Amino acid sequence: MRVLARWLLGSVFLLFCAGSVGAKTQVFSKGSKELKVVITEDMAQRELEADSLRKAREFDAAIEGYQGLIDECQGDERFSPQARLSLKVHYIKKIALCYRAKGDYQKALEQYEAILAIGEKEVSEEVVTSALLAMGRLALTFGRCDGVAQVFESLKQYLPDELLLLLGDIYQKAGRDSQARQTYLEVLESHLGPRQDGRVVIGCYGVPPEEREPLEQEALERAEDLASGLEKLAEEGNPQAQLLLGELAWEQGDYNKALAQFQKAWTLSPKDPLIGLQIARTFIALNSNEEALNRLKQIGSLLNGPGELLELATAYQLAADPAGARTVLQKLVAEHPESPEAREAHLRLQLIDRSGL
Repeated sequence: MRVLARWLLGSVFLLFCAGSVGAKTQVFSKGSKELKVVITEDMAQRELEADSLRKAREFDAAIEGYQGLIDECQGDERFSPQARLSLKVHYIKKIALCYRAKGDYQKALEQYEAILAIGEKEVSEEVVTSALLAMGRLALTFGRCDGVAQVFESLKQYLPDELLLLLGDIYQKAGRDSQARQTYLEVLESHLGPRQDGRVVIGCYGVPPEEREPLEQEALERAEDLASGLEKLAEEGNPQAQLLLGELAWEQGDYNKALAQFQKAWTLSPKDPLIGLQIARTFIALNSNEEALNRLKQIGSLLNGPGELLELATAYQLAADPAGARTVLQKLVAEHPESPEAREAHLRLQLIDRSGL
């Protein structure tokens, strides 16, 4: 998962817990370290009063109260610079809530922009993400899409999927449909595998690592070189040896040779759907999507686990069949709703739908 990496350099998280009587202890964490700051009874009481005013919808008075707290803590040398900044962010977020509640979206956006402007070494990833989420949702409601999109674009390489999805929605709201679709597709493709030279790098399902080493040792006992030993084992009917021969060819970039080896492995073990899936992926690597789809349809009913279904959906997507991918993803969600793969499937379904695939 991509993160707002450069914002993590000085991450500061803000929590509240019960302190001494008449005071409030604030706990600031940075990595594994904690910094505890006890604010005065007066500051704690004034924040409670401002919170009460906000709940009573007396927003101007609440904003004045929060701003007074910002001014006081910024000038109080008892607080460290990090503590002052974290308190400032905390109160600015409450001011933004007031402006949102009173319908002054422009002022609310300005508060979140102020949080982002504090400094990339001083604000935690969590705070940045929440500020951007709030800005994006306000843009969808208020309509200041181009300005907010520009903020998102300046951080695009650090944005997690949730925020990239929101950026696509902002583009769509602004009538920038081609950019919206491109953003959705970029997120979707990032979930299919790493990219190289403009295309997704297709992975190889070979022999599991824990089985590969003893298989290689057995092969070397049969011949002086690994390939000859594996060929002897394959001739004796060992599908794993045949599969490893295909994997070696794949690692060398010889997909035609890999395909021939995988097909021989399938002949030796025709009930192994993962070998069939690898044959389909090899056809995709060879730009033979029709043959890949024929193989996927042949083995689809044999793959039922959540991980297997997700890989099957990936193969359909890579073979340029989003409808087939959608069907498999829907099956995954229906049959394994509590699995981590189901959460991934939900996201991909959203991206497929929003991309118009």
